[in-house]
Amino acid sequence: MILYIALFIAVCAISVPVANNYIKGSRGYAFSRLLAFSVFLLLFMVSAARIAVGNDYWPYVFSFNLISQDRNVASEIGFNTLVRFVQWMCHFTKYYVVVFAIISFFTCFFFVKGIYKESVWFAYSVFLLMANGFYYSSLNSVRYYLAVAVALYAIHLLNENRHYEFIFAVFCGALVHKSILIVVPIYYLCKINFRKWWHLIPAGFVASLFIFTDLYRWIMFKVYPYYEASSFDNGGISKVNVLKSLAVLAFSLIYYKRAIKDDTRNRFYFNLNIASLVTFLLWYIPEATRIGYYFSITNILLIPGILKKIEDKKIRTIWAAVIGICYLVYFAFYLKTCYQTNIRILPYRNWIFD
Repeated sequence: MILYIALFIAVCAISVPVANNYIKGSRGYAFSRLLAFSVFLLLFMVSAARIAVGNDYWPYVFSFNLISQDRNVASEIGFNTLVRFVQWMCHFTKYYVVVFAIISFFTCFFFVKGIYKESVWFAYSVFLLMANGFYYSSLNSVRYYLAVAVALYAIHLLNENRHYEFIFAVFCGALVHKSILIVVPIYYLCKINFRKWWHLIPAGFVASLFIFTDLYRWIMFKVYPYYEASSFDNGGISKVNVLKSLAVLAFSLIYYKRAIKDDTRNRFYFNLNIASLVTFLLWYIPEATRIGYYFSITNILLIPGILKKIEDKKIRTIWAAVIGICYLVYFAFYLKTCYQTNIRILPYRNWIFD
């Protein structure tokens, strides 16, 4: 736990001087990129050096062995191809540490790159990435969090109207975890600035999610048949995620006219927070949080985006401090759960010293 807390403090401290509005080629631009790279390097080193961290670490290693035997596994073709390539290149028994290191590299890269490209307050977004537990959770569910990181980076492409590149990035992410495909229709839907009665369209879709539950369950199990009647299909919802989405929604509504209504990016993130809230409430969808995180990850962009729109520096500082304290409390409780057998991100071990 000490290492995780030290990493948290270090990356947040390094992030403070980083800004993405310097003129390209200037000294400030080069310095900011160097610091952003340092953030990436620290995150990557801790993630890549781990061994036996995460409740799915050894199950993944077991899957790697099945892949080497051309046995059937549930993971996608892109991930399986990567595993086969590493097995072909590496002729030692612990080749799997290379696989995890490669996944860690791209996960951390897209997290940091996505924040650097899109956040108006790099340091606060990095703080939220860490305090929310997104980075630490990426030490578990490695394929899924790589897809989440790709989705975060792809937002920059969508906001820049580079639609073909956005679709291509999502397609590449789907080669590792196909759940990322959900972001294509939802991100585009949340991009639309609905006027007057046109709000009935998304409202009708949301209502259908709670009315035609059998239909959506049928669709879900066509994509993920092994979830049906599994231990994940328990009808539960994540109360903590619901509360976090509600809290962000409440804060957003306070400054809606000033920070969101006429700001296309903040409005997009605001809509995605609503999408995450709805998703977290879908009790009948197993692992609904896996879908919701594709939407709620943008809160690390929305909250700084709103804070920067508050003109009164004193009020902005107070809000930043209050929100920061709330997330620090959440982070403390999150770390306590990391010892649980169904998470097991703690205790941290690495192959350098162990």
